[in-house]
Amino acid sequence: MMENYIETVEEYIKVIFEIYEEVDKCNMEWSDWMLRSEVVFRGQPDKNFALLPSIGRNRRDFTDFSILDKEKELIETAQHKLPHIFKPDLDSVDLLALLQHHGIPTRLLDVTLNPLVALYFSALNSGGEDEDGEVIVFRTDSIAKTDPYLNRAIANTCKIADTGRISPELFYDIAVDRKYLVDLREEPYGRTDEEIKEYIYEYCHKLILVKSSELSERQKMQQGLYFLFPNDMYEDTNDGQLFWRMMAPIDKEGESVERRIIVKKEGKAKILEHLGYLGVSEERLFPDNIDIVCRNILRFYDFYK
Repeated sequence: MMENYIETVEEYIKVIFEIYEEVDKCNMEWSDWMLRSEVVFRGQPDKNFALLPSIGRNRRDFTDFSILDKEKELIETAQHKLPHIFKPDLDSVDLLALLQHHGIPTRLLDVTLNPLVALYFSALNSGGEDEDGEVIVFRTDSIAKTDPYLNRAIANTCKIADTGRISPELFYDIAVDRKYLVDLREEPYGRTDEEIKEYIYEYCHKLILVKSSELSERQKMQQGLYFLFPNDMYEDTNDGQLFWRMMAPIDKEGESVERRIIVKKEGKAKILEHLGYLGVSEERLFPDNIDIVCRNILRFYDFYK
């Protein structure tokens, strides 16, 4: 995995063009478009941040208490208090995306198709003492190659595996019983239990790229997609592979990471200024947040004082 260090928008765009050319060259070798990779980006204001969704953070091991223990309660409380927004008939991935949009931690990690949007988020202040930011460039399976039924089950993990530890086989059986999944044992599939177990194991150990319906202007402007995180698995000496209430971060050195672009803190302010010239700004990326739009109106007129 290659790293680049940049301080300007110009340096960044040069690197991005190199990446697109490399990926396009590899994709041209595949005549079947279904076999081609997608390039997506994630910007983080601190290069030391782990690649974990909000609900999976601050948890070192299974015995720790964290917000992940309250996933089911968070979703059900939001649906109870705001049923007109978090509607019960929403697709499960759409529901998680909408919850995340309104600040509820979920098992989704935001990524974008737009490299300039990722650069914007990498150039923000990290909240404390400013650090170098980063843009992670992922080369991953296209959405067309993901399993929408299994995605639906994973998005509903808190309803399936609410006991904490659960085998892939039991996870599958509960998901089929609750109509999240098609039963692959039946015709025309005819898979054995062992094949199903292996399928779930392999699927949950790759990056799962999902797209939600565009339910807000923010999603449209940010060209957002998500990585969907299943619970992590571990090997139990008695029961074999089990899901448990942990999430494993994406390895920044892993094969799905095409490039890591370090955004030096000294260049952040100028990068944000120049991105604004290109139409990538807080106001444009959060057009449905009235407070942000009004704050930027005041900032604009303050310029003339």
